Amino acid sequence: MIALYDPELESTLAQQSPEGELLHPTAREHAWLNLQQVARAASPLQALQLARSAGARCVLLLAADQSVPKGLLHRLMLAMDARPDGVISPLCVDQLTTCGDTASFAHVGQAVLDRWAWVVGDRTALAGQGFNPAASLWCEDALESLSRPLDGFGIPFGIDSRWIPYAVVGDHEHTATAPNAAALQLAGSLRELDTSLDQHPPALFGLDACKVLLHVLHGWGGGSERFVRDLMAAGQDQQTAHLVLRAEADPQAHLTARALCLHHDLTQPPLRRWVLSNPIAVTALHCGDVQDLLQTVCAEFSVSAVLVSSVIGHSLDVLRTGLPTNVVCHDYFPLWPQLHADFGSNDFDGSDSALEVLVGKGSVAPFQAQPVDYWRYLRQQYLAAVAEADATLFAPTHSVRANLCRLANALTDCHWRVQAHGLPPWPQQPGDNTPPPRDRLRVLVPGRINGGKGEDLLAQLLSEPLPGIEWILLGCGHAGMRFFGLDDVHVVLNYEHDALPAHIAALKPDLAFLPATVAETFSYSLSELWSLQLPVLATRIGSYAERIRDGIDGLLIEPEAAQARVALQRLRDRPDLLKRLRANAPQQSATSEVHAHYLAAFPDAPLIAADTSGVPTACVLQHLQEMRLRRALQQQADTLQLLTAAQQVELEKRGAWGFALDKELGAAKNELTAARSETARERLRNAALVQAVEDTKSELENADAELADIRRVLQEEEKGLLHDFMAEQALASQIRQRLIDLHAERMHFEQTRNAVLQSRSWRLTRPLRGVRRLVGAVLSRLRFRQQRLLSVLHRSLRSLKSRGLKGTLQRARQEFSPAQPTIDLHIPVAEPFAPFELPCPEQPMVSVIIPAYNHLNHTLTCLRSIAAQPSMVSAEIIVVDDCSSDETEVTLPQIGGLRYLRNAQNLGFIGACNAGADAARGDYLVFLNNDTAVQPGWLDALMETFTTHANVGLVGAKLIYPDGRLQEAGGIVFADASGWNYGRFGDPSAPEYNFVREADYCSGAAIAVPTALFREFDGFDRHYAPAYYEDTDLAMKVWDKGLRVLYQPAAAVVHFEGISSGTDTTTGVKAYQVVNQQKFLERWQARLQRHPVAGTRIELARQHRDGRRVLIIDATTPTPDQDSGSLRMLNLMKVLRAEGYAISFFADNRAWLPRYTAELQQLGVEVLWHPYLSDPVRWFAEQGPLLDAVILSRHYIASQYVDLVRQHAPKATLVFDTVDLHYLREQREAALANREDLHKQAAVTREKELDLMRRCDVTLVVSPVEQALLASDVPEARVEVLSNVHEVFGRRAEFAERADLMFVGGYQHPPNVDAVQWFANDILPLIRAQEPTIRFHIIGSKAPESIAKLGEQDGIVFHGFVENIEPLLDRIRIAVAPLRWGAGVKGKVNMSMSYGQPVVATPIAVEGMYAEPERDVLVADSAEAFASAVLRLYHDEALWQQLSANGLQNVQSHFSFDAARASLRRVLMH
Repeated sequence: MIALYDPELESTLAQQSPEGELLHPTAREHAWLNLQQVARAASPLQALQLARSAGARCVLLLAADQSVPKGLLHRLMLAMDARPDGVISPLCVDQLTTCGDTASFAHVGQAVLDRWAWVVGDRTALAGQGFNPAASLWCEDALESLSRPLDGFGIPFGIDSRWIPYAVVGDHEHTATAPNAAALQLAGSLRELDTSLDQHPPALFGLDACKVLLHVLHGWGGGSERFVRDLMAAGQDQQTAHLVLRAEADPQAHLTARALCLHHDLTQPPLRRWVLSNPIAVTALHCGDVQDLLQTVCAEFSVSAVLVSSVIGHSLDVLRTGLPTNVVCHDYFPLWPQLHADFGSNDFDGSDSALEVLVGKGSVAPFQAQPVDYWRYLRQQYLAAVAEADATLFAPTHSVRANLCRLANALTDCHWRVQAHGLPPWPQQPGDNTPPPRDRLRVLVPGRINGGKGEDLLAQLLSEPLPGIEWILLGCGHAGMRFFGLDDVHVVLNYEHDALPAHIAALKPDLAFLPATVAETFSYSLSELWSLQLPVLATRIGSYAERIRDGIDGLLIEPEAAQARVALQRLRDRPDLLKRLRANAPQQSATSEVHAHYLAAFPDAPLIAADTSGVPTACVLQHLQEMRLRRALQQQADTLQLLTAAQQVELEKRGAWGFALDKELGAAKNELTAARSETARERLRNAALVQAVEDTKSELENADAELADIRRVLQEEEKGLLHDFMAEQALASQIRQRLIDLHAERMHFEQTRNAVLQSRSWRLTRPLRGVRRLVGAVLSRLRFRQQRLLSVLHRSLRSLKSRGLKGTLQRARQEFSPAQPTIDLHIPVAEPFAPFELPCPEQPMVSVIIPAYNHLNHTLTCLRSIAAQPSMVSAEIIVVDDCSSDETEVTLPQIGGLRYLRNAQNLGFIGACNAGADAARGDYLVFLNNDTAVQPGWLDALMETFTTHANVGLVGAKLIYPDGRLQEAGGIVFADASGWNYGRFGDPSAPEYNFVREADYCSGAAIAVPTALFREFDGFDRHYAPAYYEDTDLAMKVWDKGLRVLYQPAAAVVHFEGISSGTDTTTGVKAYQVVNQQKFLERWQARLQRHPVAGTRIELARQHRDGRRVLIIDATTPTPDQDSGSLRMLNLMKVLRAEGYAISFFADNRAWLPRYTAELQQLGVEVLWHPYLSDPVRWFAEQGPLLDAVILSRHYIASQYVDLVRQHAPKATLVFDTVDLHYLREQREAALANREDLHKQAAVTREKELDLMRRCDVTLVVSPVEQALLASDVPEARVEVLSNVHEVFGRRAEFAERADLMFVGGYQHPPNVDAVQWFANDILPLIRAQEPTIRFHIIGSKAPESIAKLGEQDGIVFHGFVENIEPLLDRIRIAVAPLRWGAGVKGKVNMSMSYGQPVVATPIAVEGMYAEPERDVLVADSAEAFASAVLRLYHDEALWQQLSANGLQNVQSHFSFDAARASLRRVLMH
């Protein structure tokens, strides 16, 4: 037995030592001489004495024949670091075999026991007797005491002996076998494992030369656990050790984690288990227990990196270890509190309001119920932790990535990798599963079917017999019991997973059916079925829709029983199709490849250096203690020097700090004074608010009195109105209660803000000032909601007075129950080819050119979609076959009407397109990829763009992925020639992708261009052959010629991107995408200097040609065929667009109106609606700084938003558009009715409107009369006239061709109701008394019943809403405007004049119109005078001709687009 220092082991021992240095270099020769002396030692004591006499301070004693376990010296030194004295020994095997009932340890072997000891042994050296002569570490005090007498165990008296339970060496003849505390501790830990130690030994974490990857996982199995298991199994041969930190959670207890467990093998009991002091429900934001155990695990197991598969049952501390950390996105938690939902559906709503509804309904199973603020904050903190960790996010499919980015836009800036899960090899080679010929289709449904996995769909499908189809539900679980006993249905509740190939080989099914109705993020079942060469029919959702190429390697159907039934019947009759699908089953990636990809994502993960494997030798570690002491002394000296310098710096800092503190205290005092002033002002505002509430209560009392009268009237009406009345009462009560609640919330936040502002920490600490901003933001939101509720309440009361209860309820339903746009994709189902017909006109307006190279199925899908979506324009369809090698040449000529051209040789995409253009006969060319499916109205929308917009040279369609995600909404080219598919992976229904917009280019997958222009450019430039950037270059040529490139969202086309050329930009044709970008940059570099640089905010980059951004807010979306205010607003937008303004618009009710919203979008206006605009406050915070002008229309709308504009859009010109002076109209109504309450209401409205004018930069009125009035009422305000805007259509029918009278107006406007009733009851009888043939036509929308019933009287025709009013304007002789009160310029008068129709009006009706009585219009203010004027004009053709001509001139001079353009320039460019 010897103590030995072997120079050949020096490098090895250096790696074992934490310090990385064992001997001082000058001691090397001396150590070698000592080696010779020690080598002759015959006993441990003699070896130690010789080593001491050689000058050793610390000795590692080894038996000459002992094999050294890996890292032994490192492990012994862990104990010496804790206490550098005495003798430290590892355990031996015999000591464990004598501990109780653990005799089975003997057959395990020293190497395996040593591995288990390293991972389960406590890292504390425990006191014991004697030492291990096979291997022990003798510290300096023990060596110096060798001259003392020895105790009975060979240790000098007075020297401590300690044993480490985390190392085991082999037995030796002199080794004591008596168990000690360390042996008992290790034996107890091994016994608790309850596993066969020799079957699954762990790695020597941190001692092997491999990375240690820590997985974080939830605790209930599923696909996430399978992923981790597969990755761990694949890593066994790749120098990687794996650990799993798994939450021990009970699914029956809302997945609350009560403990965390550490596993080295998920099939075995945990190595460690930590009971949490506070169980974790869902996910904790922070947990001290988790933080502590993470530190322990990462330190003791030398963790290199962390891979998070789930944070359920964990705290977010798993993302904050400081180690390289990545995340695998198996689901959408914690961004959304549901594990199963159709996240990829267009109908899925991930907005904040939808979250509130979801949580309010308690629909967050299986999670424990939490308040909505918890879910919001969890999402926020999770995103912050991911960003802080700079984590790479792994998604198994592109759709998962897109859905996550939809839920949290911040994730778009993260590092992403789309990596499909691998598939491990089957334990046994799969057998032959080719089905034999049979008379029935055998369909296999593999795996669980419960919940969204297809149970309900199968139940619907099997509710009716399916002749010739046999079903096998394999492993369906408990949910399959409902199908027992059905004809031709075989149910196997469970099976062993590894036995699946054997089951398939035995059953030999023809087809596998995956009937899930809730999207999966990946689907292992699909991979396994493909690996077994089984054809697959699946629902078109989630990963199925992305992974399966419909008709090529599988079939897709909508999750509907009817579609499934049709597809199964077709497959039953098409064995050739099944055979083709079986042959095309894709190869699946091996888990070893996937493992390598995940490791590659941790390039900076640290690797613990390790010693070599055990060697049969022994060594003496000399001078270590001396060096440790010397190093410690040097460190102390360095520390003292640093402290001295730091103290000097600190003294200087404190001196400066004192001066700075005085200055900061002074500033804090000033801030406190300002805060107190603000508080005082806020109290005044609160007092005003309280007064407003009191006034509102008074109004409610008055309203209650009026409601009593209404109730008496309602008793005579239908019983159904009673339900409406109760609903309105509930609505009013809710509004009042919400108002009270908001006031209480505001007071609470006021108190919070005051407490913070008055606190000492607020004055002295800068970081807490963010609290003030937070409170300010909350108060801003509360003010907005409060003002909005007050406005709604006020408008409701006014409506009750003017329209009655029924009319008010009807108005509320119209305004607050809007429709929502939907996109239903129409993709023809792949089916066996049968000839069909396409249009083939002799003189086509359009030539649709489809280049094709192979992929016949996609070409047929494209052509079938064209046949299924006929257009209004005449079009020829040309397919240019670029020398395909499949069945294209044989099949396509069979399609009737198709012009089929085949190139003699392959010309590439550019050559094929140009060849088709040469053969085209149409005035326009539409280039369409063959991997597309056109949608309804696509071609008409493309062509209409050329006629409805000026200077257009190219139009591109909206491209949509087949799974419903957006592919492109027009392209952006940055200054470096890099392109951006705007909207990629977005929601194609979102407002920002649904208005006509100038684009830098549009993808050549679906574009239209005039034939003459395309030929002028010599087609697509061969400079970019064979493909890529040719469409971008064409667009730049269009711009260079002074024409525009427009994106048309109404032309929707599904594009199966990558079918023709793939998606890899490093190989094949796709590689030219990179090469041609440089060519494009060289050609257009000068022009690109005017383009935005990469990184510009996308809202600015998408419309970089527009000069300024303006936001318009009105009460509702303009309906120009229903009221003149809407017509004025629409025409103002047209003027602004012509002036180069980028316009965003939203209505106060944020409703989407199917026809009218689309009209604005086609004009080029971005229209925002709910739910995409669910929080106006947030929208202003994000977009406000980009606005150059904001136009707020109508005082009751402007009052809600003026504070938001001032707060978030400081550079914007704020314009208050009165439309008409409401207070003036109310004053006139009050005077007419002679009612004091109306006079009071008019006074309140006046103060509100005048206050808004003072707070805004510009006020718009529609007439000089109102401008003059305001010059007196509010002289400090800037008031400009911007009147109605009308096109001049001219007189299109003469006097003799016309007859009758007409009135047109929107009857939600009370003055119009009064005017019609006055005319019908008081004026018309006087007219018909002299001319009984005259009829009065009542036209307009939203007429109450009282107006509609007038049509029952003789001589009155009630039309209601008329979509096209032009025929009436052309054939009716006179328009009447008998308005007795109101304000502003009357659009009805303007409209009649613009068509050359003379008008008889009251003075109020022509106020501010520059109209001269008897010259431009006839004016009368009494019933008799009005009737006389009508009769005079009705019979005097010369007078009629004069008024017609002068009316046209009046509109041209004062109400034309040119007049409006001049006014707007004066207002917005001031």
